[in-house]
Amino acid sequence: WILRGRVKYSLFERTSSSYLGKVIKLFRSHDIVIRNNEMKGQLETAINIGGGLDTASEASKTVNRSYNIDIYHNIITRTGGSREDHGIYAIAFKDLLIYNNTISGWSPTGAGGAVKARNGEDIRIKKNAFKDSGVLLYVYNSKHPKYLKDVVIQGNTMTISGSNSAVKARGVSYWSDFDGAEEKDFFIEYNVINNGCIKLDFNKIDVPAVNGAVRNNQCPIINLKSGITNSGNTN
Repeated sequence: WILRGRVKYSLFERTSSSYLGKVIKLFRSHDIVIRNNEMKGQLETAINIGGGLDTASEASKTVNRSYNIDIYHNIITRTGGSREDHGIYAIAFKDLLIYNNTISGWSPTGAGGAVKARNGEDIRIKKNAFKDSGVLLYVYNSKHPKYLKDVVIQGNTMTISGSNSAVKARGVSYWSDFDGAEEKDFFIEYNVINNGCIKLDFNKIDVPAVNGAVRNNQCPIINLKSGITNSGNTN
C-alpha cells in the first residue's frame, strides 16, 4: 500500500520486453499524485491501479480501494513490447483524475487502449491527447464493486490508428459481461475523436438519459442503444 505518495519529474524507460513492463503499480493506495513524468519504451502498462476486491463487504470499505489519485501532465509512449495491457489501467478505484496527459502506442483493441477503467466510481478523464487508441470502460462480474458510475470524459482529443469502425478502444466504449451491472452518471462531452467512435452498450439504457449526457462531441461514429439521449454531436 502507498499512502500520500508523489511521483514527479521522473523519466522511466524500458528497453527490454523480456519482463512484464509495468512502470508504476498501486494497490489499495490513496492520496497519490503522479505528474510531469515521462514513461516510454517496451511497455505493457504504464500505470496500474488496483483494489483487489473479491467480495462486496471488501468493496464497501473505502480503505480497501485505491482512491484520491491524480495523474496529470505525463507523457507516456509505448514503442513496442511482447504484450500490452492498457496505458493506464484502473480497477476498483474511487476519485481518479486523469488530466492533460499524452498517451500513445497502445493498439485500438481490447488488449490495448490508452485508458481502461472498470468497476469503480468518480473518474474524470479530461483534456488528454490519446494517439492510436482511446478509452475502455467496463464492469466485470468477477470483481466488486459491480458498478461503474460518476464518469466524466471531457475535452479529450483522440486520434485512432487503422481503419474506422465501431469497436472497442476506437474512441470511448463501454461494456459489461453481465446484466446486473449498475451504470450511472456518464458524461461524455466536448471530445474530438478522429477516425474513431463512441460505443456504449448499457444494460440500463435509460440511465444516461436521466443522469448523464453524450453531447457536443466531434466523432464520425456514435453507436448508442435506443433510449440513450445525445445532443449536439457532429461528424
